[in-house]
Amino acid sequence: MLNFDFRGSGKRCSKSGRLLVPGEEFYSVLIEDGDDSKRLDFAAEAWTGPPENCVGWWKTKIEPLGTNRVYWASRSHLLAWFDQVRQQPHQADLAYVTALLLAQRRILVTKESLEEPDQCVLYLENKRDKIHYEIPIVDISPDRLMEIQNELSEELFTDQPHATDDQQESEADAE
Repeated sequence: MLNFDFRGSGKRCSKSGRLLVPGEEFYSVLIEDGDDSKRLDFAAEAWTGPPENCVGWWKTKIEPLGTNRVYWASRSHLLAWFDQVRQQPHQADLAYVTALLLAQRRILVTKESLEEPDQCVLYLENKRDKIHYEIPIVDISPDRLMEIQNELSEELFTDQPHATDDQQESEADAE
């Protein structure tokens, strides 16, 4: 069965390597890549039509910068926040949720989880630096989860993009 890669746009034109800018229209294609699929993005001026092994294609536009848009903080800020909260035992629940967010953002990779009678642990690795983390898996009440969500919203999101991090993430995704 073919797995489709519907990740967000790569932020760079697959043909020219040029950074796609907010407000710009571009084309995306899914192509067969062995048993998987691969998404490629093309600036409008580089688009010559869908490639032969194309499963599907579409035209879209990068959202223009605006006050209604929220961006993740920089990768370095996310990791610094994670290092700060994971070193505070009374914030184990906050460290656990932050670890899950970093795994969702593909900054950390889940290696395994271990359930023992006295503790459950999530093992993660920083993709780029190969640093390993052991994070206790914590049960969190719905009320506390709302508090954590509000704290993370204030700390890890901004109204301005971080172009250098976008470039680094695109390069890491290409590896």
